[in-house]
Amino acid sequence: MDVSFDQVVLLVAAVGGLGAVAQHFWDRYASTGLYKAAPKRAAVEIEAALNRAMDRQRALAAQDMAEAMKAQEQAGADLAKSAEMSMLRGIRTDKGQVARVSSLLGEAILGPALPLLRQFAPGLADALEENPQLIDVVVRNPLFIKYVQPRIEQYLGSMGTGGTETEPKGWG
Repeated sequence: MDVSFDQVVLLVAAVGGLGAVAQHFWDRYASTGLYKAAPKRAAVEIEAALNRAMDRQRALAAQDMAEAMKAQEQAGADLAKSAEMSMLRGIRTDKGQVARVSSLLGEAILGPALPLLRQFAPGLADALEENPQLIDVVVRNPLFIKYVQPRIEQYLGSMGTGGTETEPKGWG
């Protein structure tokens, strides 16, 4: 029996076709067949892939949220620092203005009294000229009231300026 090449090809094709038909029926009707198991496996794989993607998105969202919160905290800290610096600048400006006004008032008060004060207390006159803010402290000092103020009042009274004499404001 002589078998030709064409016959072998036909025989292989027929056996392959029968195998395909048998596989089809097995997959179609068997409980573990391809048509029943493949959709379940595909669904499980798709669900797993979606879960991985969702987890990745959640992780990115959490990271973005953390970065946003950190940036917001930083902005809040910057805003608080800016407000603090503004308040400090305002306080510094207020102190500067108070010092300037005190200096101007001191110069206004010392203007006519400075020559008199130089006669009676030259060191005190120099100190007040350097730091006019001390005038209030010096004028209320009991020693100034007791010893210097009467001499100044006596001097002013002897000059005949027409001013009224005041009683000494001593401590006793």
